[in-house]
Amino acid sequence: MAGVVPAVAALFFFIVPGTVGAESDATTVVTFYEHVLPIFEEKCIVCHRPGQVAPMSLRTYDEARPWVKSIRKEVVSRRMPPFFAAGPIGRFKDDLRLQNSEIALIQQWIDGNAKRGNPDAAPPPREWKDSEWIDGEPDLVISLPVHTTRPDDVDDYVTLFADFIPQEAPGLFYRGLQLKVEENGSLHHASLWLMKELFPVPEGGILHKNISARRAFPMYTWFPGMTDLMSLPKGSAS
Repeated sequence: MAGVVPAVAALFFFIVPGTVGAESDATTVVTFYEHVLPIFEEKCIVCHRPGQVAPMSLRTYDEARPWVKSIRKEVVSRRMPPFFAAGPIGRFKDDLRLQNSEIALIQQWIDGNAKRGNPDAAPPPREWKDSEWIDGEPDLVISLPVHTTRPDDVDDYVTLFADFIPQEAPGLFYRGLQLKVEENGSLHHASLWLMKELFPVPEGGILHKNISARRAFPMYTWFPGMTDLMSLPKGSAS
């Protein structure tokens, strides 16, 4: 990651005792605001906006226009939006993959000289709740140590230990988890693990390597593009 950026995460527990405008034909004059922006709003801007992990914003024509060659290449190759699970599109939650018709529409827009169109025809911008608790104030907030990313553009894999041992609550269950990050642009992904055994916590609570999966139980993974919390079905807990 470029620069030195502080990243702070908070974990959130509950304790219980189709995109519009994606169809077109060869005679349609495809424009950014009428046809392409609705796709970007639904599938791309979750990451391609200020303060997020993507390198550029795509919220307006002026922001997107300089990047049309890269957009075309990445979209047609299906490298963007990134999603690595197999199966039909829409099978998984938070699936950002584009339908064939959406790819064709973006390609048609770029090949047709990437016209601006009428800004008044743009869909209402989505409201993002990056700094909010999605499902209201949690029952418990667990903070992780502050980690400063490296300034040399080298990916840094670290394990952060929360200073929390639920000895006073042996019957602790959770029904929802949310990860809040102070600097979204500094984080590629994050996984929450519950240690299966006692582990010597390093000084400062930061270990510069991953923990073996044999020693921890996976609970939750966050990645860019997730817009809600991980929740269990109503009436259940873990």
